[in-house]
Amino acid sequence: MRVSFDSNAWEKIFDPTDRDWTSIRAALATNQITGFISEASFRIEAIRKSERTSYFAEPTMQMQVSVVERNGKPHIHMTMGPDDARHPGLPEVQSAKLKSALDAGIRLMRTASWLGLPRPAEIGDPALFMQAAHGDSDARATPD
Repeated sequence: MRVSFDSNAWEKIFDPTDRDWTSIRAALATNQITGFISEASFRIEAIRKSERTSYFAEPTMQMQVSVVERNGKPHIHMTMGPDDARHPGLPEVQSAKLKSALDAGIRLMRTASWLGLPRPAEIGDPALFMQAAHGDSDARATPD
């Protein structure tokens, strides 16, 4: 069974001191369930409540323009997206729970870079994410 854990659940489940969730951790360990967490949880909920007002007030975008050569012809290549370097990183407690989740086999699900919000460096490794199915939006967005 495949299960996606929202932010209300996954942090409790992967808190090793919370014994209420040992059955779920055991089901993950024995592959009775396969678990996933949305990367949006880390873009949004990793920001401390005391810092949210100022952080969310001004999402920052990063824009890059370059000239690339394709088939002997120059093409302008432009990308826009969130400036991931602006994310303050995961709080230590959340980072430890994420490590516990990843050690249990949890994979992250890609989501849109919600309203231009940056991604923390801790989830920057593509290997942390579930493998994309053929024909998904990432594959369609890749230039020939």
